[in-house]
Amino acid sequence: MQLVKPKALRHGDAISVIAPAGPVVRERIEKAFERLRSLGYRVKTHGDVFRACGYLAGDDSTRAAELMAAFADPESTAVWCARGGYGVARILDRLDYDIVKRHPKVFVGFSDVTALHLAIQNRTGLVTFHGPNLQDGFGAAEGMSSTTEAALWRMIALEQQNSTAKQLDLDADQTAQVEKIVANRQVEIVSIRRRFQPEILQQLNSVRDEIAAVLTEPQREKWTKLFGQFQQRWLPPAPPASN
Repeated sequence: MQLVKPKALRHGDAISVIAPAGPVVRERIEKAFERLRSLGYRVKTHGDVFRACGYLAGDDSTRAAELMAAFADPESTAVWCARGGYGVARILDRLDYDIVKRHPKVFVGFSDVTALHLAIQNRTGLVTFHGPNLQDGFGAAEGMSSTTEAALWRMIALEQQNSTAKQLDLDADQTAQVEKIVANRQVEIVSIRRRFQPEILQQLNSVRDEIAAVLTEPQREKWTKLFGQFQQRWLPPAPPASN
């Protein structure tokens, strides 16, 4: 099946929020809503996102209907899950995947929502994003880490995707080459980062040099200045100081 890429988010776009699994904590979701609005996005719901029905955020038919309403909504560019937990498997056979296919959108969530990612891609080919549910990301007490947030917005928001290209004044061919370099090296770097191995700096410097090779001299000078910001996105956090 051919992959379908959704349109990236732009400032001012509407994000539909759904609760397809367990019930949410109101304070945490309201905090997440405030964060999204502060970033310039509008928040939409298609029912009572704070509803609770035992260990579920509503009965199966209601949760399925709200998910379909979110994808069918002509104003929304994205569908973002409020929480995982349990319950997604109960609604998979109640969904109209033709609606998803006709209205491809950025879809974000994790945990129990993984079942939705698999079902949607299998039935529609839509590329979805395994990222933090709102309650566990922007709604968490400590918020979302800067590294995670930067990586998330780079994947789903047009402004972030284009920021490096704009700053370096890249043409279309250069942009494609830089995106290919980053995509090819991303998995390797993340794997090293998770193990906190020192060779991550060597790998990042290698990426720096690969990108520099496709730039003009003036662009290389800008890239040298920007590289520190780029590098910080990938470096692991410093270990806590010992007492």
